[in-house]
Amino acid sequence: MPLRRAVLGPLWPPLAAGLAALLLLIVAGGALAWPVTSRRRVPRLALLAALYLALDARLLLACAGLWLRHPVPGRRDQRRWQAAHLGLLRSTLTTLRSAAAALVGFSVTVEEPPDAGELGGAPLLVLARHAGPGDSFALVDLLLSRYGRRPRIVLKDTLQWDPGLDVLLNRLSSCFLPGRADGPDERPS
Repeated sequence: MPLRRAVLGPLWPPLAAGLAALLLLIVAGGALAWPVTSRRRVPRLALLAALYLALDARLLLACAGLWLRHPVPGRRDQRRWQAAHLGLLRSTLTTLRSAAAALVGFSVTVEEPPDAGELGGAPLLVLARHAGPGDSFALVDLLLSRYGRRPRIVLKDTLQWDPGLDVLLNRLSSCFLPGRADGPDERPS
């Protein structure tokens, strides 16, 4: 992990900017082709991917800025440190979810449980079935933004290859679980 962060961390912001620029060329090409074809799926996906790369690079740079201000937060600073990182996560996920709604029609419908208001600030265990790449982000965004909760996230360790998620979620005490080495997941029949 330290080697991955030492190598990938400093390279990621310029690499992400370069990849985002290439994706924006695809968006521009799609705009030029608009009079010829009505298909806009590829440019919209490319724009969403470029936004994700930009947000991820911004996340990594913002985490570096927070670390420069307080490399080792003291006990008194711990709450502010956590709140700053949760704010970064909240703003990033809200921006990403809003863009996904506008660009690809991503939507979330929430059915409130009848006793949702009675929980107050009590701990809550949320289990969700993974249905696609955006649903986990949407769930965490809802917990942060709509319900004011501080999620403890459990996810696959391969997601630590995303530099922004790696730094931010490790600082928020998320749990990265190793993937299975014995082959694909077995599903019950």
